[in-house]
Amino acid sequence: MKKIAKNLRQINNARLLLASCDDQLISQVKDILDNKVKELAIISSVKELNEAVSSEQYDIAVIDYSSFEQDLIESEELTTSGLPKIVISKGYDDKSVIAAMQISAHTSISKPLNEDDFSLTLMMSLNQNKRSDKIEFREGFYFDKYREQMFDKNNKIVEFTRLEYGLITLLINRPDEIVDYDMIHKEVWKDKKMSIFTMRNVINKIRQKTYYEIILNRSNKGYTIDNINLV
Repeated sequence: MKKIAKNLRQINNARLLLASCDDQLISQVKDILDNKVKELAIISSVKELNEAVSSEQYDIAVIDYSSFEQDLIESEELTTSGLPKIVISKGYDDKSVIAAMQISAHTSISKPLNEDDFSLTLMMSLNQNKRSDKIEFREGFYFDKYREQMFDKNNKIVEFTRLEYGLITLLINRPDEIVDYDMIHKEVWKDKKMSIFTMRNVINKIRQKTYYEIILNRSNKGYTIDNINLV
């Protein structure tokens, strides 16, 4: 059970997008999520919603059907986006349910919001689909390809320098390859001056910020990322 809980996406680490023109709903969402999410962005038009969804900066979108209605259904960006979506409506009428289905929303809930139900809906929607963009490592570390950042077991960002980030992402993007010195020189240092000692120092810094076995030596041939299939 602890293993499952550790791998759940948490609300406090989520960037939430609220699309609504309803001041009362906006106020209620703010009250419910006060200091409980990493970011809460509020927009008031379908155009802004389309741009926000396309930007891939958010983890979930909460959309007020009554503020936009038909415009939602006609939005190609919403329909094709894999971003988790929740539709809020005045009631469970056919139009709002159809709109939710057409934009591939995970669920539809009604106003006024119930705090516990809304929080649970957010959590379930964040975790409903298997995270193909979340690469898990040992000791609770994971790399979020969607945000392009490494997090520790407490969902805090691991701060890397430019070279550290470039090296670990190079290895992450080649999980089944041995990455040799020449490739690291080309892809991370961009063919600028680099010594084997400088490279090893960067690797050691990454290990210090995460755990030692995250980068493995391969018999003087190069390096690989930790075998994440064993997590």
